[in-house]
Amino acid sequence: MIFGRGILTGLFAILLASSGEASAAGQLDCMAQSYDAGQLAKIAEASEGFTINKSRDDKSQGFADIAIMAAANCADQRSWTDDQIYHAMFYEIGRLGEAAYRHSGNLTAEQMVKLDRALTNQDRTELWALMEKTVAASINGEEANLSLKDQTKLGIFIIGSGLGSDEATGEKVGGLLGMMAIQRYAQREFEALEKKE
Repeated sequence: MIFGRGILTGLFAILLASSGEASAAGQLDCMAQSYDAGQLAKIAEASEGFTINKSRDDKSQGFADIAIMAAANCADQRSWTDDQIYHAMFYEIGRLGEAAYRHSGNLTAEQMVKLDRALTNQDRTELWALMEKTVAASINGEEANLSLKDQTKLGIFIIGSGLGSDEATGEKVGGLLGMMAIQRYAQREFEALEKKE
């Protein structure tokens, strides 16, 4: 799906209210509110045709560069430590990636509704734990592979949610869940550091 001329306005709204966790993010909200028109244009450009499966492409690097700048700006305003900046940066990369992916067309609107419904209609603590374990390993420079047991749990969730049973759909849903899990993990680590101060 290619974004139209209204991308900047639409994406700006997405950035300010993209995830259900946003209002709980506290200080991390600073980054979403710090972008100027030029940065929003770069986010829009990086979002066009975004796919999580190409995690090392130029678009992902574009998000990383923008998130690093936003984290640095907020750190100056709010006196964040280096460790807080580190987790804030990953939080913002995940938030931007989720917003882009939700509007990329990689998953249909119907699939997105089914996914969001499945995530909220029962306790997903176990699902989030396995996803956060994977992203935490990746963030910490470790091998980020799901065990066969965890892959099975993820597959059961995807199929049970009515999203499909093919490998491509599984990769797309897993990638989006990963972006959401990065935010959850990074926010928790950031807030733990706040409590230590």
